[in-house]
Formats: sequence, structure tokens, C-alpha cells
Amino acid sequence: MFKTPADYLDLFLIQGVLFSNDIIIPNGVLNKQGKNCPDQEVAKKIKDYSEFLIDLLLQYNWLKFPSLIIAASIIVSAWKILGIEPCWNP
Repeated sequence: MFKTPADYLDLFLIQGVLFSNDIIIPNGVLNKQGKNCPDQEVAKKIKDYSEFLIDLLLQYNWLKFPSLIIAASIIVSAWKILGIEPCWNP
């Protein structure tokens, strides 16, 4: 059973957080050579940002919100940071 935002975040990352209709804004996610990253690199960057954001949020009193909502908002925040649209898939 899932209890913490980290549990849900792990589930989201394992299932995959990139979809075929996602659009990466030009120059949104670049590699060291200044070119758009392949999906594997983008997925790694989403994972890295998600881990950073969950550590940051858990330092504050965010646990008053449901764990699922916290985990979903972390994924959306990572997408926004990396310039991936749409920020929410129905």
C-alpha cells in the first residue's frame, strides 16, 4: 500500500512519465552539446528534478496534503522546469 509521496513518485517514475503526445519546447531540455535530448535523457532529468523537489517539499509541512497530489505536482513541476507540454495529460 502506498503511504508517502515518495512511494507514489516511485510508482509514477517506474510506469513512465513521458507520453507520445508530449511536446518538448525547443531549447527546453538540452544536452551538453545544446541539442534536444533523447527520451531516455529527458526521463533521467525528470527523475533527477523529481527527487530534488520531493526532498525540498518534505522539509516543509507539505504532508497535510494527500500523498498522491504531492507526487503528481512534483512530476508536473519537473515537466514545467524542463519545458515539456502539455503539463497534464487527461
